[in-house]
Amino acid sequence: MTAEASPFMRRAMLARYAPVVLAKRGWQGITTVIDLITGLPKDLRTVLRLIKSGSFRVQVDLDDLERFADRIDQSLSRLAMSGIVAALIVGSSIVMTVQGGPTMLGLPFFGLLGFAGAVIDAIGLLFSILRSGKKE
Repeated sequence: MTAEASPFMRRAMLARYAPVVLAKRGWQGITTVIDLITGLPKDLRTVLRLIKSGSFRVQVDLDDLERFADRIDQSLSRLAMSGIVAALIVGSSIVMTVQGGPTMLGLPFFGLLGFAGAVIDAIGLLFSILRSGKKE
């Protein structure tokens, strides 16, 4: 496969890196830099005039930062919910080992209640994660 592709690659490399093409790209870069340098005094004068007059304004776009903050907030909420689910499971496991108190189906009622809460919270967390994945 390499033998068949080699002539095509050689032609593509020669076309891209031919001396004439490189010289043309280099000249375009030089003219761009020259235009930038020659326009710099005028641009600086304009900026200084705006600063002196008090009408110089700087606008910062924080949309990406706000989206990032929203994602962090969402992640922390999920982390907190995961901690609650884990605590319910551990607490319910401890309650299941205690004898006495109300029972349901031969198991401690409060232990079953804790496990049910953990399952409901875990399902809600799972749906939240799946729902947010479909938006993007």
